[in-house]
Amino acid sequence: MTDQIKPHIHVLAQTARARPGHRHILVYDELMHEDRIGALCPEPRFVTTARYLSRRFTINSDGVATARPRRDHVVHGVVWEVHDIGLAALDIALGVPSIYDRFGAFARGPAGELIISEFYATRNNRSLGTAKPEYLNVILDAARHWKFSASYLDEIAGWTRPEQGTTTRTRGAR
Repeated sequence: MTDQIKPHIHVLAQTARARPGHRHILVYDELMHEDRIGALCPEPRFVTTARYLSRRFTINSDGVATARPRRDHVVHGVVWEVHDIGLAALDIALGVPSIYDRFGAFARGPAGELIISEFYATRNNRSLGTAKPEYLNVILDAARHWKFSASYLDEIAGWTRPEQGTTTRTRGAR
C-alpha cells in the first residue's frame, strides 16, 4: 500500500506553494496588470504565468470575464502571490460570494509544474455574452504583455461586443 502513496508524495513535494500567510491567485482578466491588482490588494508579488487545463475563458451576459469548466480548453493567466489580508481585500472588491466566488485548483506553470492556486469566477451567471471593446482591450494588452499565444489572443478577442449600429456578432468558437 505504501508504494501507491509514495508517488503522490513526490508530486506534492514538487508542487509550487505560496509562503505561509499568503495565497497564489491565478488571474485571467484585467487583474493581470500589476497596477490593477495592486489597486485592490496590497503588494501582490508576481510568481509566474500559468494555465488551467479543462477551463475556458468566456464572457458572461453581464459582460465580464469568467473561467468555466470546458474539456479540451485552457485558460491562461498570471499567478500573483498575495497576503491573506490582500486576499480578503480582493474578495470584498470582487463581491465574493454573491457575484464572484473563489475556487481552488492546480495550475500548470510554463514548464508544466503544478502550482497550488485559486481563481475567481462568476458564481451564478453562466450565460454567455459579449464584452465592451474597452474592457477586452485591457485584458488583451495584459495577455500580449505576458506573451500569450496568438490563438489565445484571438479567442479572447472573439468575445467583443459589436460596435453600435452593426449587426455582426463575433464570439470565440464553442
